Amino acid sequence: MTTLHLTARLLLAVVFAAAAATKGRNRRKLAEFAAGLRSFPWIAPRLRTATAVSVVAVEAATTVLLLADQEAGPVLVIGMLAVFTATTVAAGRAADCQCFGAPTAPAAGSTALFLTRNTALGCTAVVAALPCGGMPPLPLAVAAAATAAVLGVLVIGLDDIVHLLRTTLSSSAR
Repeated sequence: MTTLHLTARLLLAVVFAAAAATKGRNRRKLAEFAAGLRSFPWIAPRLRTATAVSVVAVEAATTVLLLADQEAGPVLVIGMLAVFTATTVAAGRAADCQCFGAPTAPAAGSTALFLTRNTALGCTAVVAALPCGGMPPLPLAVAAAATAAVLGVLVIGLDDIVHLLRTTLSSSAR
């Protein structure tokens, strides 16, 4: 396993663990996520809670597969990203995707930002899926974990970061 491969796996694990945890951390958050699925007209109202639970379960399972160095982890990431991206864009919800549990996103980015983030995560999954050897030396593994943690926080907070930058730039332009 190369350092890049380990970083990619850990980054995806951080992102999908955060996605599962923020949407499924308690009944209220899960109910908010399920209620937000009303924007997807092809999900019958009686299936929204089951769909929400399934999404959270698959995100959590993906995290485990990524950490266990299973080949299915990156493949599942690519499949989920494809389905989530297509359905979210089709529903017109890309700027408010609920990816990290927010039923409303006052700092939501744009559809272009959503697509860019998901494309970058998809490319990261391709790197994570590449066949590799054993673990890198401990100092490189620690560097990979630190890099993945920082990048994960940036991915998770991307909408808020962009919102902050836009607000700062627009107020300084006045």
